[in-house]
Amino acid sequence: VLGEALVILTGGIDLSVGRIASFSGVICAWTMLKFHESLPPSLVIVFAIVFGILGGAFIGLINGLSVTKLNIPPLIATLGGMGIAYGLAEYIFSGIPTKLALKSFTEAVRLKIFGIFPLSSILFVIFAIIVSIILRRSRAGKYVYAVGGSKEAAFLSGIKTDRLIIWIYVLSGVLSSVGGLLLAGWLRVGDARAGGGYEFIAITAVIMGGFSLFGGVGDIWDAVIGIITLQTIRKIIPHLMISTFFEDGIVGGILLIAVLIGVMTAKRMEVSRGS
Repeated sequence: VLGEALVILTGGIDLSVGRIASFSGVICAWTMLKFHESLPPSLVIVFAIVFGILGGAFIGLINGLSVTKLNIPPLIATLGGMGIAYGLAEYIFSGIPTKLALKSFTEAVRLKIFGIFPLSSILFVIFAIIVSIILRRSRAGKYVYAVGGSKEAAFLSGIKTDRLIIWIYVLSGVLSSVGGLLLAGWLRVGDARAGGGYEFIAITAVIMGGFSLFGGVGDIWDAVIGIITLQTIRKIIPHLMISTFFEDGIVGGILLIAVLIGVMTAKRMEVSRGS
């Protein structure tokens, strides 16, 4: 969600976040399987995390270069990135979900602080705070909003727009890979299909949080509220006598409504500025 929010702020979109998460989880499983008998467990975990994050950064770099240097629309570029991540993840273990070799890693991921708060939730809040500070307090954060508002104007004002966009896609890949590592630890397996559909959830949550698909508008904490609200709705669905098979349909409807509200709001703002 955090990576998707950053990309949307620049006026782009990232369809690869779910498959990047899967890819990172598979890399984590492969690293543990390869080295758990020859290296100390703590070192293997470090390698698994680093390699998993590098895998996500690699796909993010491909996305960023495709958008900026090849001038491919973000929708198509990241669709290609999604395919690359999924293909590589399927290739590593021939599409077979593989158990993580180190139980200590899965136990750490499934740990609950004070017996209440999952470690994954704590890490999500920490990363949200870091991203929020960068966007609000740093020059780079101001540049992100400027590029989303008008890439041409940002370029003319001296901002290296292509470099910034590439870094945003790389950061989206890194954040997605962190989520993928946590997902793999929670499931106890590296699975090329584990993150499938998560990009749909991430985009919906960000748009629900008031982000504009045209870029330049949005606050990271609104995206956090968006994902909490969306996940709450998804958990309520089974209790409303609604088939869970229709869950994606409901999420899709929410996305359409959120986008429609955003477009109408943008049009009203344009009319008010014109008057």
